[in-house]
Amino acid sequence: NQQKGCFVDIRDKDAFETSHIVDSVNVPLADIEANLKSLKKKDQPLVLVCDSGQRSKAAAKQFKKHGYTNIYVMSGGLHAWRDAKLPLFS
Repeated sequence: NQQKGCFVDIRDKDAFETSHIVDSVNVPLADIEANLKSLKKKDQPLVLVCDSGQRSKAAAKQFKKHGYTNIYVMSGGLHAWRDAKLPLFS
């Protein structure tokens, strides 16, 4: 990742602790506003991840509302990641 992007897992803490993309950070959808300070650079690429990609779309709107400019939603979410047999921390 040449742009030093970050995977942001918006699932709740329990789901994140069960399994998540290696080196991702957990910012639950319900707690985005309270956790914005953990994501220091507003222009850093953020790839939002949920189970299927649907909730990530809502999260993207919240991040954009707070000035984040480089937001991506992972199509298919963690289900697609697993199906592609990509590495997970579990």
